[in-house]
Amino acid sequence: MPLAWAAYLVVCLLSIWALPSLKFDYDFESAFVGPSKWYVDYSEHSEHFHTAERQVAVLFEGDALSNPSNLAAVRDFVLEAQFVNGIAEVQSAFAIRRPEGWPEAGGPIIPADIHSTEGLQALLRQAHSDIPIFAMFMNDAAGTTVVVVDFGASVPEPALLRQIIGELDRLGTVVTDATGLRMTITGGPILNLEVLDILASETLLLNAAGGTLAALLSIVAMRSVRLGLLVTVPSATALLWVLGGFSVLGININILSIVVPFLILALSFADCLHLTFENLRLTRQQSTTGSVALLSLRRVGPACALASITTAAAFAGLLLSDAQMVRTLAVAGLVGTMLALAAVLFVHPLLFMTIERTIGLSRLSPRTKPGAPFGLNAAWLPRIAVRYPRSVTVASLAILAVTATVYTQIETRFQFTESVNPKSDTLRAMNRIEAALLPLLSIDLPVALSSSGQSTGDIDRIVQAHQLFSERVPGAAVISAADLAVGGTPEQIAQALAQLPEGQRGQFISTQGDFALVRARLPDLGAKETRTLVGDIGAAIEDRGLDWIGAPTGLLVTAAFMTPKLIGDINVSLLLAVLFSGALILVWFRRWRFGLSALLPNLLPIMLLGAWLHLSGNGLQFWSGTALTIAFGIAVDDTVHVLNRVRLNGGILNANPAIIRRSTAEAAPALILTTVVLAVGLIPALGSSIPTVGSFALASIAIFVLALLADLFVLPAALIVAHQHAGSTS
Repeated sequence: MPLAWAAYLVVCLLSIWALPSLKFDYDFESAFVGPSKWYVDYSEHSEHFHTAERQVAVLFEGDALSNPSNLAAVRDFVLEAQFVNGIAEVQSAFAIRRPEGWPEAGGPIIPADIHSTEGLQALLRQAHSDIPIFAMFMNDAAGTTVVVVDFGASVPEPALLRQIIGELDRLGTVVTDATGLRMTITGGPILNLEVLDILASETLLLNAAGGTLAALLSIVAMRSVRLGLLVTVPSATALLWVLGGFSVLGININILSIVVPFLILALSFADCLHLTFENLRLTRQQSTTGSVALLSLRRVGPACALASITTAAAFAGLLLSDAQMVRTLAVAGLVGTMLALAAVLFVHPLLFMTIERTIGLSRLSPRTKPGAPFGLNAAWLPRIAVRYPRSVTVASLAILAVTATVYTQIETRFQFTESVNPKSDTLRAMNRIEAALLPLLSIDLPVALSSSGQSTGDIDRIVQAHQLFSERVPGAAVISAADLAVGGTPEQIAQALAQLPEGQRGQFISTQGDFALVRARLPDLGAKETRTLVGDIGAAIEDRGLDWIGAPTGLLVTAAFMTPKLIGDINVSLLLAVLFSGALILVWFRRWRFGLSALLPNLLPIMLLGAWLHLSGNGLQFWSGTALTIAFGIAVDDTVHVLNRVRLNGGILNANPAIIRRSTAEAAPALILTTVVLAVGLIPALGSSIPTVGSFALASIAIFVLALLADLFVLPAALIVAHQHAGSTS
């Protein structure tokens, strides 16, 4: 015993020591990193051209922007920003050249001597009208301009990115203080940082708040402060060990795996309750010889292990996914469920054996029998199920068939900003830029060249691709070398391209000179709409025989085509795990009818939630896919513990209605208490700054209730029907 406590304290101290090193990881691209064709194409394209999603936009707004002094201050910002460490290039309206037909063609639209320029506002409006690429950086009223900051081939690490943003903010403050203009820094990398910061702060905060609420409710339900706190110690230990293990093993927490700590609390708390109720039950019987804590472990521990193993199986299937972020979820789920199981099966018996040998478990037991909180009592559910088993089973199968049919029609949905707080100033600024100037996402067309854009043939290819894009993506901001001499001849465009500095030329022609870029900047249309658009562009390229235009690419395209497969991976692995759970239950109980009966209450919550997602128009997203995984884990846990009570009451070979009703009644208090405590523990998550976390919490609460109803109502009826059928067959 002393050695066991020493080992416990050592592991806890090591976990606490490792916690500060726990890392969080999030960016829009991380969901799609992997060997998929779409990501490989995008990755290769990114080596030639800097992608729009990796750029930061600095937005200046104000009615007095066209004032020469104010415009000069913004230009000074652009000049100084180019020298900030980590910035590869700065794009703005100040770099855009005058087209053919304008006075001083080839020179900058905004002259060097801004203060001496007559009719500045009229000049800016004329440029906005005549030159499309200028209109993408400054609006016609000259009240809004955007400066695009490019980091090169990749976005800097968060620490360096924060330094760069801090320096840009310092430079921008000089402008705003002198001019009264408003400045906002936005773009994909900034949104990534915001979500990353929220992940880091809310992972521990929400789990701590939820755990505290759960502990308080446990005390009320257990009718004992000591007993209520003891129940929460093993699950809190499981969470500590899991987070410490993640840190030691280098498992990062991302927007998907953030749900794993909650799953750990849910499963471990449920197992602790079942072990505790068994300890109390055996203590009251006063007929047990030997250690009550060890006997409880032998009687309930296998069910805890079975539930954890089947949940781990759901995560194991995700290891086959093409996406790095999904595989990270798989590893986190596997490691987390196994570490949590070890923590519960070690710490709970250790606590109760220590109490048993010191003050005795009888002194720990409350005067009144623990039960469901708030007077909740679902004894009538199994009573109805036992009375009308065939009707309940048939009705449940019918509901399962209908919801499964609806579930098969569910569509996957994804948008880059689905995890971003809609009230975020960064997101609002991004939306203002997209509405007034320049969308910050893009679809790219790579155009193969033969002479680095110097021949009229190359320029003609660029112009054709530009026209095709403009036709097929109406309303998008299409950018290419054709914008350098609007309405000019191929020779004039080639000349304008050759005159550009190397950095600016790289926006249009790859470093090796083998590809030109035609980019359509557009807002996030959603995965389905983007797939349709890409299909139309590809068909137009094929119909016109433009085989020198490559397939549309970009992060928008990658996400649109990979999202269905990635979310499908979660879905398929989940359904396979459900079947595996039935097989595992069959092997454990050696009754194939038990395995089949267990599938019904395990599948119902998943199909009901899936059908609601489809009918409500939400579709299947990353957050809902992980919610279904949690649903499976909780549903299996409840089912296994009910079946374990049947086993303990001698119902393996004789699962008659009386035994099934008694077993369900014995398991019900722990099941109801688990459901209520976990639902209350999720209340803080409803207020999360990450919308998908709040949606996940709401869906999970619904799942807990559905899983409880299924195991107290559907499972007893299904077991009785299986038993009756077995009896009639024999």
